[in-house]
Amino acid sequence: MKKNIAIVLSVLALVLIGCEKNVPYEPGKPATTKQVFYFPVTGELGLELDPDAGITSHDFVIARRDSSKAESLALVVTANTDNVFKIPAKVDFEANVGTKTVTVEFISDKMSIGNTYKFAVHADWAAMDPYAVDTTAAGKSTFPTYEFETTVIKYEKGTGVFVDDPVLALIGLPSGVAWTAEYKLANLPSGERKLIIINPYTTPATGVDAEAGVYIGCPFIGVGLDVDDSKDYNFFFMIDPEGNVTHDDFDLGQIYPGVGMCSIVNYKGNTSYGYIDDEAQVVVFDQADDYNNSVFYVGSYAQNYVGFYFYLSVEAYVADQEEDDAAGAPARAPKFDNVVLSPVTAKVPVK
Repeated sequence: MKKNIAIVLSVLALVLIGCEKNVPYEPGKPATTKQVFYFPVTGELGLELDPDAGITSHDFVIARRDSSKAESLALVVTANTDNVFKIPAKVDFEANVGTKTVTVEFISDKMSIGNTYKFAVHADWAAMDPYAVDTTAAGKSTFPTYEFETTVIKYEKGTGVFVDDPVLALIGLPSGVAWTAEYKLANLPSGERKLIIINPYTTPATGVDAEAGVYIGCPFIGVGLDVDDSKDYNFFFMIDPEGNVTHDDFDLGQIYPGVGMCSIVNYKGNTSYGYIDDEAQVVVFDQADDYNNSVFYVGSYAQNYVGFYFYLSVEAYVADQEEDDAAGAPARAPKFDNVVLSPVTAKVPVK
């Protein structure tokens, strides 16, 4: 049997060899131009579009290497989700103009909350040298393609109360100091909610609400820590339909001198879970176990992120304090007691 199989395979091999045709080599056509078109920014993905923000278009830039004469470039569209983007068919360059801004308009009434939309374009290959390997003056490779992606999310804005004992303890301030922070909250079609706390550690305090027991803004900017106010340092949380809360890794924008940026991370890549108490309107990370893998980092110093609370309103904060008082239990965040914040000398234990 084995011998017969070997004979059959040999015959098949000969037949296949006999049927194979030699394809003559054809060299590539020579380039008809030395021109190069490219996009300085090749992609902007993961963006969000709030329908109430009034944003109806998006701009991107295309550049060319040789700008000595006027010319038109066709844009080839390779993706346009549900045709919600009005993408120009071409870009006109005037003589001695090397870059042009392209405006893509949104057809907003075709875009639905919770959905993600994308478009992709590339420069017409026939208008440029297909063999060119081009780089910018900084040595960065150039690419003739561009992608854009956005998700439509409707946010409700509010003012909440922020309590973060791990960071307070780091700089030697008393537990439970509370301050207001702006936020926005979106209800997604999936049943999830997205919570963004806006710059809770880089928005300076402007006063106090003594009746509620909170500072208006972060009260210890410049107290023991340096602050990077050059960009946003928002906190991003996702709340699933069961009320479990997870977070992205994020920097606080507060820098411990000589040590580094303060950060909250998911320990060893494990997902961290807090929870939301919808009745009390508060997001909580208060479990020091495997359920909460959040870690507060400064340099090589780390501790479990326990003692974080974010109330969705000043009223929710006050009500929770009063409820704790009535039950005879210690308040999650002690009432405002005219804490005087002054420069501290606490030192981070670097392990």
